[in-house]
Amino acid sequence: MLFCATSNLSAVRWLLHLGAHWDACDANGTTCLHIACRAGALAVVKEMMQYKELLKVADVAGWTPLHIAVLMGRREVVVRLLQAGAPVHVRNNKGQVPAELCADNGTYEAIRSFELHQ
Repeated sequence: MLFCATSNLSAVRWLLHLGAHWDACDANGTTCLHIACRAGALAVVKEMMQYKELLKVADVAGWTPLHIAVLMGRREVVVRLLQAGAPVHVRNNKGQVPAELCADNGTYEAIRSFELHQ
């Protein structure tokens, strides 16, 4: 999980090849995709998105990878998650959808544009 916070895609692929579990999570339910979204590690995000189930996983606070990417202002990560089918209308434990966490105008516009074209 530590390598997912870096842009070291080779290390992530190597560990997966050696048998690391793509669906590993910590005690808070944080997955490798959550971590990569927080860090803005786009290459790792793209690698982990091949495991479509991860797009919908919520941690103990109800945060999906999209919630995290939006909050952190990772616009390119947000766009990729949306294109891959990340759920836009899932609410976290405080009742917030990802768009409600957005402080960055570019990221907010990316989400709204996606929703309008759906």
